Amino acid sequence: PMQRLASAVLLLALAGPAAAEVYCVSTAAQFVNAVFAARASTGPSEIKMVAGTYDLPSTGVFDQANLTITDQTGLSIIGGYAAGCAGGVPASPPSATIIRPAAFDQRLMDIVIVDGDTTVSIQQVSFRRGRSPTVNPACLWVDIQPGVVGRVELINTEFTDCMGPGPGCAVRVEMDDMRLNMSNSIVHGNTCNGGAVLLVPGPNAVLYATNNTIARNVHSGAPGAAGLQIGHFSGPISSIYLINNVIYHNGDPDDFDVRFNTNVPGFARNNIIGRQNAFPAAMVISNNSAVDPQFTSTTNFRPTANSPLVNAGFASAPLGLPLKDLDSNPRPQGGVYDIGAYELPQE
Repeated sequence: PMQRLASAVLLLALAGPAAAEVYCVSTAAQFVNAVFAARASTGPSEIKMVAGTYDLPSTGVFDQANLTITDQTGLSIIGGYAAGCAGGVPASPPSATIIRPAAFDQRLMDIVIVDGDTTVSIQQVSFRRGRSPTVNPACLWVDIQPGVVGRVELINTEFTDCMGPGPGCAVRVEMDDMRLNMSNSIVHGNTCNGGAVLLVPGPNAVLYATNNTIARNVHSGAPGAAGLQIGHFSGPISSIYLINNVIYHNGDPDDFDVRFNTNVPGFARNNIIGRQNAFPAAMVISNNSAVDPQFTSTTNFRPTANSPLVNAGFASAPLGLPLKDLDSNPRPQGGVYDIGAYELPQE
């Protein structure tokens, strides 16, 4: 809590009268400067990232490799652009635009929402190589100040090679009154003492997880959650919607791919989950299974032709289903959505 408060004070102090802008960046220094400029904007801002690798320098703030991203008015970060950032949103996999610490022993990035009615959206970006010596997340931490209403979107993103001694070392989301939309994203190859993704919905929060792949993450501690872990703060009950996700091959045989630590209500439809504790009694569940997803390999999480992921997805989601997969293939193919972040191309 002290760290969250300090972040908020810092960010509010940086707020200023500047107008909203659109930024095209191609270097780590330009990206850092654009984020600081967007913080000071009085309107929505957009940062377009030219495809490439962004090695973010240390700022000396909470051992982060880069900075705390926040906004009181709206911020979107989109990767994969060609030089000059011309044209519309590019069709590019997240692996084309990599954000990572310049040093191997640094945390990577925070998102802290400090004012109401704010959306922070990140698309087509890969978060890599974050390291944390504490229980704080290594790659991405999403937080919201109490009493603030906000929205965070992680769409077509990748989290890999993140390492930390606590749960959520790849993605950790803690929020009150927030809507999180994590869609068409992949979390793999991370090493955490707990779930690689930790969702801690606070009072009145709503979490949407649609067509994500969480696989081959390593659990470094005593048996427990290794893939997705869902906790809960005290207060009014939140909601979670799990639709068309594959969460499999995480940790050892005595670890959970998904672990619920709270009786959160919501829906779980057409997911393939390896090992889990029981779904909460408050959830409506249908068409979930624990069959082997038959990925292409231990490092390639695209479905094979005979995979149970193919044509097995649910036909709708509260915030809509993705129109393309992580390879930019159109979705659905064959008339039915595949489960996970990848669609099997069909004639």
